[in-house]
Amino acid sequence: MRKSLVLLSSLSLGLLAAGPAAADMYFGAKTGPMMVDGPDPTNASLMLGYELGVVAGDLGIEGEIGTSIDEASNGTEVDTAGAYLAFRTAGPIYLIAKGGAAWRDVKSNGSSNSETNESYGLGLGFSVGLLQLEAEFTRIEDDIDYLSLGIRF
Repeated sequence: MRKSLVLLSSLSLGLLAAGPAAADMYFGAKTGPMMVDGPDPTNASLMLGYELGVVAGDLGIEGEIGTSIDEASNGTEVDTAGAYLAFRTAGPIYLIAKGGAAWRDVKSNGSSNSETNESYGLGLGFSVGLLQLEAEFTRIEDDIDYLSLGIRF
């Protein structure tokens, strides 16, 4: 998880150093159940992105890190880090589609299992002034999904 924080911090500093291009940066936070085999822990995630821009919507590059804030009843916890190419359609109510790769570390019963896989997600967003409310379903791997509600600035 520490590597993920260092990577996201480096990405944000690099984008901030870009000067005027930093106006195309966005960030957000979300939370929800990390659906694994068995009881589901509750996770929270932070996201940092950069909009590339497209006429019919917005194309962006996103980095996301997450960790369990409430472990499952059996003690399961899940840490994640992902990099995605995300597309959001235009308008006050919009669709989200993203694809990329995600690393995950599942801790349960004193053991840990880490792996990196392709990852994708679909969602729905609603613009309210300068912020966006988003509901998203992300497939982390075949047996781990993340259902989240979040806010993006």
